[in-house]
Amino acid sequence: MKRVKKISQFVSLFVFLAFVLGTVPLSAPQGVEAAAQSTDYVLFDFTENGMMKFPPKWDTGLFYSTEDNMTYTYMDDGYWRLTSQSAEDPWLVALLPQNRQFSAAYKYVKIRYRTESTGTYGRILWSHDGSDLGESRSQNFNILNDGQWHEQIIEISNPEYTGNIDIFRLNPFKGGNVKNQTYDLQYIALFKTRQEAEAYQLSHAPIYYDFTDSSIMKPSASSGTGLYYSDNMTYQYTPEGYWRFTSQSAEDPFFVANLPANQQFDSTYRFVKLCYRTTSSGNFARLFWSHDGSNLAESRSQNFSIQNDGQWHEQIVKITNPEFTGKIDMFRLNPIKGPSVKGDTYDLKYMALFKTRADAEAYQTLPKQTHSAVNGSTAAIDDLGRELPMNDTAGNTKKDRYVGLFYFLWQGQHGDGGPYDNSKIVAANRNALTSEAKWMELGGGPVGAHHFWGEPLFGYYTSDDEWVMRKHVQMLTDADVDYLVFDTTNAFTYTSQALKLMAILDEYAGDGWDVPQVAFYTNSSSGDTMNRIYNEIYKAHPEYAHLWFRWESKPMIIGNSSDSALSNEARNFFRIKEAQWPNEGYKADGYPWMEFDRMFTGNAVYGKYGRHEVMNVSIAQHCNTIRFSSTAWYGGNDHSRSWHNGANDLSNGAVNMGYNFAEQWEYALEQDPEMIFITGWNEWVAQRQPGAAGQPIVFVDCADQNTSRDAEPMKGGHGDNYYMQMIDYIRRYKGTDPGVDAGENYTIDISGSFAQWDSPKVTAQYQDYVNDIGSRNTKGFGNISYVNTTGRNDIQNMKVARDSDKLYFYVDTVSNLTAPVGNHWMTLFINTGNSQNKNWKGYDYVLNRVAPENGKAVLEKYNGTGWTKAAAVDMKAEGNKLMLAVPRSSLGLASSTINIQFKWADNYQEELDIWTFYEDGDVAPYGRMNYVFSEIG
Repeated sequence: MKRVKKISQFVSLFVFLAFVLGTVPLSAPQGVEAAAQSTDYVLFDFTENGMMKFPPKWDTGLFYSTEDNMTYTYMDDGYWRLTSQSAEDPWLVALLPQNRQFSAAYKYVKIRYRTESTGTYGRILWSHDGSDLGESRSQNFNILNDGQWHEQIIEISNPEYTGNIDIFRLNPFKGGNVKNQTYDLQYIALFKTRQEAEAYQLSHAPIYYDFTDSSIMKPSASSGTGLYYSDNMTYQYTPEGYWRFTSQSAEDPFFVANLPANQQFDSTYRFVKLCYRTTSSGNFARLFWSHDGSNLAESRSQNFSIQNDGQWHEQIVKITNPEFTGKIDMFRLNPIKGPSVKGDTYDLKYMALFKTRADAEAYQTLPKQTHSAVNGSTAAIDDLGRELPMNDTAGNTKKDRYVGLFYFLWQGQHGDGGPYDNSKIVAANRNALTSEAKWMELGGGPVGAHHFWGEPLFGYYTSDDEWVMRKHVQMLTDADVDYLVFDTTNAFTYTSQALKLMAILDEYAGDGWDVPQVAFYTNSSSGDTMNRIYNEIYKAHPEYAHLWFRWESKPMIIGNSSDSALSNEARNFFRIKEAQWPNEGYKADGYPWMEFDRMFTGNAVYGKYGRHEVMNVSIAQHCNTIRFSSTAWYGGNDHSRSWHNGANDLSNGAVNMGYNFAEQWEYALEQDPEMIFITGWNEWVAQRQPGAAGQPIVFVDCADQNTSRDAEPMKGGHGDNYYMQMIDYIRRYKGTDPGVDAGENYTIDISGSFAQWDSPKVTAQYQDYVNDIGSRNTKGFGNISYVNTTGRNDIQNMKVARDSDKLYFYVDTVSNLTAPVGNHWMTLFINTGNSQNKNWKGYDYVLNRVAPENGKAVLEKYNGTGWTKAAAVDMKAEGNKLMLAVPRSSLGLASSTINIQFKWADNYQEELDIWTFYEDGDVAPYGRMNYVFSEIG
């Protein structure tokens, strides 16, 4: 859950593993020591792009396979990808030259790999002293095929592992593998002892430019003993021990090094990490280089976003431009662009280049953020049993990765009759699909009318419904979406609806929430549409400037920049990314909203000069028939929600699993672009089109549950599965916040003052959205009335403390609490993490589900079908504050390390119904999410 006001950081430095396998650093990083690990081992380093050899050039590389067995590709993230070509056992083998042969004393094999194969085990084979490969000289081992990187140690216990090993072979997966399954490999290393294997981490020495060194800069290209220089920036070495660069004009400032021969480096070092600080007006920068005697040129450059908040940042930039090749002999940094102004400063401590992202991530000099001051990352488990990744697996939030989401403002703006729900119409009588007359007779609407593919969780709402908009803002802020892209591709700007949503975003941002920003996507009459958007929104409402998503320092808009109708004023105001349709030619500066033929290819990544700038991830694609109704009802083969492994999965429940969405995300994670644009959130409706031959009922963009592409929760069906899956992958892509600090033991006197909670020893603090309990009283499609008046106590602040005997919970509300009468008054749900307990949606205990008894809260435990009383718990309510003291023994936590999740809910309406947490009363955190209080980490 994102808050902007507060991130507390504590020092926990990573130790850099400086095991030198190649180029020696230009100067050693200050304060960095090599890890204590053995140097006596055998290493096959698959981060090297020369490790594999290809026929007919058998003299290159070391390992090989045959084309009918495995293909292999070097990935520029620094590993080899091996792809099986049949259902036979795939393999790769090395006929070791004499200088690479090794003794069988090295019997502990450590492999770093990643696979999602259906195989469940692998096999190592060898020959020794001129013998042949054979099953008697082999060892099987189990593998993990969950698609995550693993480092695994295998002890070769076969007595035939003896003598001098001269052939080494790996069958990476066996036991049910099929064609086109992949296995990613970073290294194979062999050790004499298990302890040595466990201690080993692969790392390569970086190319290191130390800007804490006062001698690295020289006055000009022709004088001085330093390495870098500039002629349009002044620079001085600061007493704090870093270089400060100051721009002297609005031109692009730069500094550059003409590298002497002994300091040139090869282009396998493509991960650049910088430690910098700036408050410049520019928000992107550019790297330039030349190779093998070429000149600096724009074609040999890469732009990247920067953080200009005046804080120190360590940032990794992956150079994806194919012109980064050969031997790099000149290296230049334009630290601030777009535009810089005279007097802008840029402070730099180091610039380093690494061979792999893992090496770059391992090197860190700034304090690592170990706790959030408020909220931290929320936890949840969806109805498929998928748990959200937390900070321990996803890492801290990356400041240079951005998620956009297609958002639709058109519901009810082109007619609000019906509502016509395709899924319900067809489920009631499939004869509706046989003719125009039957469609109309059985409840469908005419050609041109908007039809829903299914029913949204919040009903058949229109985009004038502010109550729904507020729910969306909370959900998408919680999901860590960076910006919304409003669909104005049909030349309607929906100005009134856009401004209504921006007013809500502005309100929440004013309360300190890191809400999504906004951009617009245009296509039809693009120039005119961009003009209207500029005049009606950007120019007319500068008070919302903080909500404009900027790219390369300008508000981003998607459109056709060559449209002659576009005014110069608007053209100069925006950073225009080109509208990229899936059925038109590739545009390097394109911004795709879906892929058809380019899906899962290099051309699904957009950016000039090979920059990995933006990709689209969509939930389903109408890529074959261009009309989803064909696949929904008439035997077409578009990629539905359940598409995976090359086909639509027709099994029961496949539509709920997010298979297609997952495949799209997995490929995007491999490419690691700067932006991922998700299609989409809340399209919901499609205009009925004239019938086609044999297909009287036609819809293009969505037709039914399986042939639709919204992540917003639906009523019934897949529920919130796609929303939760979206959060899951956003965290995998850009990380998430660490948890709050549980602090030290602290006893609360439940009969005492609430001022006890103001102690600095109470470090676990949480905040909820306020002003979110307003009533709903609106009309939806078909003039349906939607009324909800359940908002009551507006939850605001929460805290947790503990001692050896009790857990203490605190909550306050915006106004005084209502009287503690009736059920569902300020209810606290708890997930203790005890897998032996029965639970509902993870919760095994609840407090205040029923009215307090004799001034005490009732603690209940879940029994598999409902709740039974477990204890009476001390409680105090006064004004707008409430606190509870729960014996640890009552929760089964008397001697356990505490790692709980919890949720406050007031005036929810239904028992054992997760959807009431989305619609009713006030819930903190919202929906299915939970706060975490943990003594772990």
